[in-house]
Amino acid sequence: MRKPALCFVLALTLALALAPAAFGQLQPGDYIVELGPICPATENPDGTFSGGHGFPLYVGDGAYKLELGVLPDPVIPNNPLSVHTGFGAEAFYYICEAEMNFRVGDTRIRPRLTLAVEAAYGAEDPLNGDQFLFVRTRFRMDTPAVGQYTVRHPWGTEVFQVVDTEAELVGDNYYLLADGINFTYDWGGFAPLCPDLTPCVFGSQAPGFERIMLSPKQGPFLVQTGFPGNTGLLGDGNPATITGSPVNQNYFRVEGPTDANLNGAGGNIIETTLFTVNGRIWTGGDCPNIVTPPPPPPPPPGEDTVTVDRARYNPRNGKLEIRATSALGLLPMTAEWFNSAGVSLGSGDLSPKGRQTFDVPFVNIATMPATVVVRTQTGVSEPFPVTVNPAPR
Repeated sequence: MRKPALCFVLALTLALALAPAAFGQLQPGDYIVELGPICPATENPDGTFSGGHGFPLYVGDGAYKLELGVLPDPVIPNNPLSVHTGFGAEAFYYICEAEMNFRVGDTRIRPRLTLAVEAAYGAEDPLNGDQFLFVRTRFRMDTPAVGQYTVRHPWGTEVFQVVDTEAELVGDNYYLLADGINFTYDWGGFAPLCPDLTPCVFGSQAPGFERIMLSPKQGPFLVQTGFPGNTGLLGDGNPATITGSPVNQNYFRVEGPTDANLNGAGGNIIETTLFTVNGRIWTGGDCPNIVTPPPPPPPPPGEDTVTVDRARYNPRNGKLEIRATSALGLLPMTAEWFNSAGVSLGSGDLSPKGRQTFDVPFVNIATMPATVVVRTQTGVSEPFPVTVNPAPR
């Protein structure tokens, strides 16, 4: 048996590349039929963002309207837009996946299927104005033998011919591949521009993004059996059966050449009816006003050196003048004064320049400041003797 290898990737990414003449009068596709208004993200003068995420409020198939946010990529900490939206390079409105796992000798046969509506960015890293919305059909599989492979899934059927030659597109659904199948079909568009369409398409609320509705490969949102009920979800992400295939194929099946032995027991057909479904139903309301969480507090400063430069007291007018410096420039600087017995008489903050005059009325020797200590967040001065002038009467 020839050892399989994924030697070729066939990826069709068709976005903003089809002239309107190719369609004649543009109309919505069969299933993705509605987009909510774009929820604009606004960059603030300090580089942070406010408002929404820059994608449509929802994507609808006529039965369900789904909001963005399932299975998001992790936030990119140094990217302000990512921090604001709460996800990294991509997130999903909807994703349905299936996988099979068979062993053929020393080789694992693991066909994988993804059907999704995805929000991402043209250059991958989050960038406002670079938002990209698309519908995806993806199928990947190592192939143990040459010949024709037919993949039947809930949104339709794909046919591949695995040969030993260079890969070539031979029509709408027939592909020549070398030693393995790695097929991704993405169709969508950027917003808000759609320069080759006037008007963009049938008066959509989300111009540019609406190209997703013209995808030749798309289907309705498949629903996990038993959902949504009152869950607000199309599925809980656990393997389960589904409903909703428009072609009566609520399964994922691969039919290989007669000698493919896909299941390890001589069979050339393998199938599963278990899928994982993730999608959250939009419950109404306007675009979310995403509130960016406050940044984490800065780490505490290092140890400070605080020096008292002056402490003078005039018992006749009861004025105590204090000057001090912080080596790290920390604020506030808080002074405290003590009498000769070490009893605290009072305290107060110095000005940002490190100086202040306090009212400390003189009554008797016990009320006269003798030493001063100044503190910052991470430092404290040595006790500094107070100069008394003139002498009390």
